[in-house]
Amino acid sequence: MPETLLAAGIVIVFLTLVLTSALVPALGMLAVGAGCTVLGLVIGLPGSVGYHVALARALAGRRELPRRWWLNPTALHGRLTPAERRVVMPWFYTGAAGFTVVVLGAITVFIATLATRLGAAP
Repeated sequence: MPETLLAAGIVIVFLTLVLTSALVPALGMLAVGAGCTVLGLVIGLPGSVGYHVALARALAGRRELPRRWWLNPTALHGRLTPAERRVVMPWFYTGAAGFTVVVLGAITVFIATLATRLGAAP
């Protein structure tokens, strides 16, 4: 269910941006999109690093960290104790939120660029 809501939210934001591109100058949308992308990176990169470090520390202490664990770290969430989850998961959600903001910023930049190329906006 949360994945459906997330997908619906992204579609709604995308459609809103497409409709907004007719009213807002492309240069303004480009600036907003670039700003969102930078903000998402500022939030997401430290969150991602913190998540991987916290997950590795939690599982390595019990020798439950498999080789190449970083290829699919979310599969290891079931191995975390409730106390470890309280440490690891906030980092995970912070990184995911940052990634979402980056994606929305990139979509905004794409729409602004497309609007400019099609001559829909100045």
